[in-house]
Amino acid sequence: MPLGAYGGGGLGPGLGLGPGLELDAPPGARGSGGAKRPPLLAQHQGNYGGAHGHYSAGQGRSLLAAQFMSEALRQQLQQYNYLVQSQWMPTGDEPALPDMVGPYHTLYPLEDLTAAEEHPSAALGVRTCVVKGVLPSGELLSNARQSVEHWSQLSGHPGLVCPREAFVTADLDGSPSLVVAHPYHPGAVTIAQTASGQLVRNSPNENALWSYIVQLSAALRAVHAAGLAVRPACLSPSKVLVLPLGRLRIGCLGLAEALAGDVAPGQEELLQAQRDDVMAMGQLLLTLACSAGGVAVPNLDFAAAHFSPDFVRALALLLGAGEGGAFSWRHVAALAGERMMVEVDALAAFNDNLVSDLAKEMENGRLLRLLVKLGFINERPEGDLVGGPREGGAEG
Repeated sequence: MPLGAYGGGGLGPGLGLGPGLELDAPPGARGSGGAKRPPLLAQHQGNYGGAHGHYSAGQGRSLLAAQFMSEALRQQLQQYNYLVQSQWMPTGDEPALPDMVGPYHTLYPLEDLTAAEEHPSAALGVRTCVVKGVLPSGELLSNARQSVEHWSQLSGHPGLVCPREAFVTADLDGSPSLVVAHPYHPGAVTIAQTASGQLVRNSPNENALWSYIVQLSAALRAVHAAGLAVRPACLSPSKVLVLPLGRLRIGCLGLAEALAGDVAPGQEELLQAQRDDVMAMGQLLLTLACSAGGVAVPNLDFAAAHFSPDFVRALALLLGAGEGGAFSWRHVAALAGERMMVEVDALAAFNDNLVSDLAKEMENGRLLRLLVKLGFINERPEGDLVGGPREGGAEG
């Protein structure tokens, strides 16, 4: 089972690929012939991947594979498998990784290891290292941390990257390090990466930002209803993942409170932490809204000049939630009422497309069975046809 192993208390996504991306080999990877491949290059062309024109079979013709699955979906799944199976082969100037960290093998760095060693995480305040690993068994370790157990009830939520297990090991650099394992999502990048120029990606427009509001509100609803808090560190741009098709997932869950020793806060502390979640959500959205203008310090004045009054009002209410008011995810859902219907329509349409592709894939197995039956008849020895109809129509 592929997992992202996050060592030293850090969490982040892998530099990945999705629809509308160009694929090269990861840095240090080697081809089947042993030749060194160029670094991985990922270029996002928008939130929604379209058809890939270079797969066209020509006017009036179609690819055989397209009869069973759309070419865009096929390419996306192939990219996922490519990223999951990627292996690290460092050059002389790059730090080496151990063969295993705890039970995890096939390690692959998901960020610059040299930069991770030199600079601590701005969100967590400690030195972090993000590594992909493969776990031989999918079972949770019995000695998982208390915070991991708390978040396990939300492991199936589509907007969260919940921790799977936690352990201490000295396999990374010889000193004991806390390793927290999270599911690996191929093709995911952080919001910070999309805004820093590491990826060629269009800045989100207002419709995309409203979609983010709906998705983040749904995630906060589930977390707060479970008696937990996301914590502002998890809503920083370096910890929120952007998946293909504009999907968001909140990462680093359970780690901030474990480092602070605040795994089981009191009722008042929990309510304040949940208000801080809402305020951190507003700060994240404000950062995204101001990313296109090159503003040094994100501010509401820039947002007011480029976005609708409804969106600016939502930002103002979110940013004021941490000052002791009663503003919560419920109020956010009320503000985004009409946009939530748009999100539901988009999800329903996407689900219909997937069902249509699966229906085409069913034909794949049916045609294979027909070919096998025809092959048996075609390869039957001539002696087995004695007594049956002859070519001229007369029976023997």
